[in-house]
Amino acid sequence: MKKTLVLFTTIVLITSCSKSDINNSNPYLPSQNVSLSIPLSYADNLRYPGGVYVDRSAQAGISGVAIYSSNGMNEYYSYELTCPNHHIQADGSSILIQDPTRKTFFYCTATHLHNGEKVSYDIATGAWGRPVGIKLKYALKAYPDTQKKGDVIYVKY
Repeated sequence: MKKTLVLFTTIVLITSCSKSDINNSNPYLPSQNVSLSIPLSYADNLRYPGGVYVDRSAQAGISGVAIYSSNGMNEYYSYELTCPNHHIQADGSSILIQDPTRKTFFYCTATHLHNGEKVSYDIATGAWGRPVGIKLKYALKAYPDTQKKGDVIYVKY
């Protein structure tokens, strides 16, 4: 009986949480197609652990995409560069800006929507796009289909 209960509970937990539920649960960010092909010759720093590349082209999500290289070989993560904790602002203040001294940190300039605070998000491994030093409801929207094939990084959503 115990084995049956454990098996049933495990199946319920696995089927109740899917990637699409997690990725699409933010009401502030519309679903946006992303289709990027970044040759490593353009983004050489992605060949190294901790490298970051920012793409703000028309195919790069809502406000752009940041790609993070975890190990410089085959682990890459990408994130939307729009603040996930409020509606998109017409004045552009919800577009995240890369911190010039800490390359994995991106900050929101819409301080008026964050009680006057400058909110930063960290895309480094272990931080996973969460806000830094403040508790907010949403982390950065991840684009989980990020992979290296040959000398090209592909991001799809």
